[in-house]
Amino acid sequence: MLYIQIITIIALLLTVFFSYDEYKKGTMKLRNFKIICVCEGVALLGMIYLILA
Repeated sequence: MLYIQIITIIALLLTVFFSYDEYKKGTMKLRNFKIICVCEGVALLGMIYLILA
């Protein structure tokens, strides 16, 4: 179970990283980037909570 949670955290971080890259290139709007960051942040906090609990 821990491996799945770690892989999920890595996937969440990669999603934010690649979204930031697209935002900097100008192919993504700021509003969409903010929505992605908020959603991924909530999911990341949930996974960290599950690991620590």
